[in-house]
Amino acid sequence: MTYEVRVMSMASNSLCAVAAESEWQGRDLKDAISTSTKVPVRKMKLLFGTTLIRATDKLANIFGESMEVEVLLVRQEVDFDYWLDEISRDYRRLRKAPEEIRADQQVVLAAIEQDAEAIKFASESIKANRECALEALKKNWRLYSFLDLNLWEDRDVVMLFVPHVPSVYAKLSSEMKSDRGPGASSVAFV
Repeated sequence: MTYEVRVMSMASNSLCAVAAESEWQGRDLKDAISTSTKVPVRKMKLLFGTTLIRATDKLANIFGESMEVEVLLVRQEVDFDYWLDEISRDYRRLRKAPEEIRADQQVVLAAIEQDAEAIKFASESIKANRECALEALKKNWRLYSFLDLNLWEDRDVVMLFVPHVPSVYAKLSSEMKSDRGPGASSVAFV
């Protein structure tokens, strides 16, 4: 199967169109796009909707049965694929990654999937990200101290660690302490 891939910029401009085979990997698509646009492969990040196209992803798994697809090319200052590969081998590499990588939700979620401790090395914006916080706390409630304090106003986040550390209850806002939420008669903070 051959896909007709239309490549768009962040400004919604069409950059090029390439024919891509279903057995290609993300790196093959990036090579074809680089040839047409002259954007170096190491400087591009490709998104299909909200799905990041990684160098090793098979296009058939990303695009499915669609014959015509549209991808977004995002120019980046850092070699995104290099850092994704490094972090997928060892989540602790996130510590040395550039800020742009440490602030990428998909990268950090992948690192958290490997080990929840990865949240420690994420950017401050990610430490304030609800989805990343929930994933990390589900795996290890002890990581609550690494999260942005604004998340302590989120009942779902708080319920993952306060039952384990009742002394933290005193640090919650009065609004959060009085929030009993659904099922409050059977579930309490302490």
